[in-house]
Amino acid sequence: MKRPVSKARVRRRQGFTLLELLVATLAFSCLVGAVYAVFASGIRLRNDAVARIRAARLRARAAGLVRSDLRNALLTGGMLANELLGRVQSEDYRFPGYLSFTTTSARLAEGEMGGDVQRVTYLIRAPASADDGPGGTLVRAVERNLLAPVYDQPPETALLSRVERLEIVFFDGQEWLEAWDSLEREGEVPQAVRVRILQAAAEGAVRPPPIEVVVPWPMQPVSSEAAGTGATSDTGVRPRGLPGAMPVQRPNPVAGRWAREPAGRSGADAA
Repeated sequence: MKRPVSKARVRRRQGFTLLELLVATLAFSCLVGAVYAVFASGIRLRNDAVARIRAARLRARAAGLVRSDLRNALLTGGMLANELLGRVQSEDYRFPGYLSFTTTSARLAEGEMGGDVQRVTYLIRAPASADDGPGGTLVRAVERNLLAPVYDQPPETALLSRVERLEIVFFDGQEWLEAWDSLEREGEVPQAVRVRILQAAAEGAVRPPPIEVVVPWPMQPVSSEAAGTGATSDTGVRPRGLPGAMPVQRPNPVAGRWAREPAGRSGADAA
C-alpha cells in the first residue's frame, strides 16, 4: 500500500511561490543598493580628498617658487642683472599683475652647461578654453640666455589655474608702492617685496585664501675702498658672491631671527 503524501511535502517539491521570489528579489535589490551607495560615497570622498591635496600642493609649489626666486634676486646694474620691473598692468591688459627680475635660482640638469643667473617673469595668461573656469593661469617664464643677440619668447610653465589677480608691492623704506622700475629709479632697490596671488573659487566651493609671500631685501652699499677690491656695481650695491664682499644680513628661517652670513657665498648658497 502507498503511504499518503502530505500537502507540505508536495509544496516543497513544487519549489518557491511567485510571492516568495518577489520578496527575495526585493531584499537582494535593497542590499545591493545600500552597498553601492556606500561604495559610491567612499569614491566621491576619495576624489574630493585627492583634489584638495593636489590643489594644496600646487599652491605650495607656486609659493615656494616665488619665494625662492625673490630670495635669490640679483640686481647689480650690470648687463646681466639690471632689471626689476613690477606693475599692476600685465602684458595682455586682462588680468592685473606683472613681475620680472633677475635671480640666481637656476638649477642646471646633469651635463647641462650654463650659469645660475636667469630672468624670471610672473604673469597671468588667459585660459585656453572657457571650461577652465573663471580667472586665468599663473605662469612663470624663464629666460636663461641673457646675452642672446635675438630675443626669443622664453618658455612658460603653468603654476596655478583660476587666478584672478597678482598683486606685487614694493617697500621703499617708508611706504608700499604698487610699481617699481629699476631703470627709472637709477639703482634704487626696494627693502622688501610682497606678492599676493588671488584665486577664484571653483564651482560649488569656497574661495581659497590668498597666497602671500613677503621677502625682505636687506642690502648694504659698499665702496671699493671699504671692500678692498676695485670691483663695484654701477649702483654701488655690492653684487653677492664677489671676493671681499661685506656680510649680508638675511633672515634665518630655522632660528626665526636675523643671522649674518660670511662673505664670499653665492646667491644660490645664501638662499
